[in-house]
Amino acid sequence: MAKRTDIPDDGAYSSGVKKVLILGKDGRTMASDANPLSVDAIISVDTLNLKAEMKVDSGHDLYLIDTVTVTGDYSVSFPPIPGGLDVLHVQAFENKTKGGVYITAGATVTATTIELVESKQTAETPKLAVGDEIEIVFRGPSRLTDREQITKLASVPVKKITDEDLSVSDLDYTTNFGLTTKLQSVLLKFSGAVDQKVTITLKSGDGANYDTILRDDELTNMIDYFWQPDGDIIITENDELQVTCTNTGTPAITVYVTILGEIR
Repeated sequence: MAKRTDIPDDGAYSSGVKKVLILGKDGRTMASDANPLSVDAIISVDTLNLKAEMKVDSGHDLYLIDTVTVTGDYSVSFPPIPGGLDVLHVQAFENKTKGGVYITAGATVTATTIELVESKQTAETPKLAVGDEIEIVFRGPSRLTDREQITKLASVPVKKITDEDLSVSDLDYTTNFGLTTKLQSVLLKFSGAVDQKVTITLKSGDGANYDTILRDDELTNMIDYFWQPDGDIIITENDELQVTCTNTGTPAITVYVTILGEIR
């Protein structure tokens, strides 16, 4: 039976004794007081090439420019980008033909062009040439800080107001919200008591055949009018809301309209 103090020869087999070699900090010889265990990783790398410029922006949608014209060794042009671009918008600039990834640091960027800085590129970066397939990725506005993008993530109150002198014309006000909106309420304030008819209509973006009257009320000796839907009424970005009020007798009254909604 093997004893605890037995030490197998190199290459020998023992059913009862294990031979363990723990390397010290130098990674070559056994651990000792002079060569203690290391808390650092020791990595040997034969070859390491880093050519990519990595960028990550949370809260942004990424867009691809794939219609690109080479205008120089390190410059390109492309169709106009609405709202323009700056160097921070550009996430990737690649030459798909030659397999090159370009560094955009310090580049001059406009809504239609990018001019790279040659000195920023690596020695292996190929020059651009007419006929190369170039792919450029840029980011859009931040949904975390840009108001239009925020409205796609959370509800945002919206208000529309108008007024009409009923002694001049009846009220016929039509508005849209530009984005999908939940209608909250419609309020009319008259400068004096009226006997008129108020109609609220959803004007469908799919055409007049789909228009729907949401509310139709005859007012008698009223100064304030308030309507709030019993359930959710969703107005899409292509729909409109129309509020009308007759001016029978052309009264010397002004009506003030407030429409409240919540962009979804």
